[in-house]
Amino acid sequence: MKVYVVGIGMTNFEKPGRREDFDYPAMALEATRSALADANLVYSDVERAFVGYCYGESCCGQKSLYQLGMTGIPIVNVNNNCATGSSALYLAHEMVAGSRSDCVLALGFEKMERGSLGSKWDDRANPAEDLIASMVEKYGFESGPPTAQLFGNAGREHMSKYGTKPSHFAKIAHKNHLHSANNPRSQFRDEYSLEQIESSKCIHDPLTKLQCCPTSDGAAAAVVVSERFLRMRPDLREAAVEIMSIALTTDLPSTFNGSAMNLVGYEPPDSTRKINGSFRLEYIIFLSLTPTEGCFVPIVDVGRNAAKYAQGTTGFVNSFPFPILKLSLFCEPNVMKEQSAKIADVQLYSSQCARSF
Repeated sequence: MKVYVVGIGMTNFEKPGRREDFDYPAMALEATRSALADANLVYSDVERAFVGYCYGESCCGQKSLYQLGMTGIPIVNVNNNCATGSSALYLAHEMVAGSRSDCVLALGFEKMERGSLGSKWDDRANPAEDLIASMVEKYGFESGPPTAQLFGNAGREHMSKYGTKPSHFAKIAHKNHLHSANNPRSQFRDEYSLEQIESSKCIHDPLTKLQCCPTSDGAAAAVVVSERFLRMRPDLREAAVEIMSIALTTDLPSTFNGSAMNLVGYEPPDSTRKINGSFRLEYIIFLSLTPTEGCFVPIVDVGRNAAKYAQGTTGFVNSFPFPILKLSLFCEPNVMKEQSAKIADVQLYSSQCARSF
């Protein structure tokens, strides 16, 4: 069965602690009400909900949505690190595509802390310990956030293999910061020169501070419906955007074959994909590549035609949050606005091969 997004909602994204009375229930309420209003629906139309977050106690989803009504629907809490929002949207899609539900809410929120992300549980195995151990075996462990080291080392490997330069990574951050200046939801809307980005504090070579995402508080939501639902509500047809395809995968044995790029999920760029985007070099490792005689040439030097291969619909991630909570979900509003021609002054090119969220 065909699956559509008919409504989206999103809060502003704020530096943790900056905005008063912005606990996760308030974020969730704002985003969900906005999504329902955008779809011209009410909460009682929703048949089930998937709620993504990482930083919080169990059942925060129920706490958030009970504000809208206690309708008895299944509310499933989702925690899948950087794929949390993507997973909530994926599960909503699966329920509709499998004819189990006709109207499903995907919601993501996060209330975070200032500073670099760290481990919360020191009395049990860390799920990332195998990744870190594999990295340390080849690259050692330096000062700085472990995640930045994982991606920074992947950038170093890419430079070694393909001749990529630190300036290529900096150009991606420059592009993103320019777009974020036009996005009113961005946490930071400052423009930076390429020189400022390159000379900002080194976090883990080649990554500088302005190539890394901040932590942030915020929420986003999407209402996902079936073809059958649209037949019952033909007034929603014009604004509906079909989800043509969505996939979710996990690691393969090749993840641990000694490649730093594989540790962060690299695959040849042969299909449309969503990337994490927490560190600017991911755009090059995952997307900004084009095969040329067996090599890979960064297309960030190509200019506007680069959108033929990869697109960042908002280019906002450097000034938006580290997207733990809701990766697809905080981007869904921007993608929806692009598809329905509701957004301007950001990157809106026709993409043949990939769209970066």
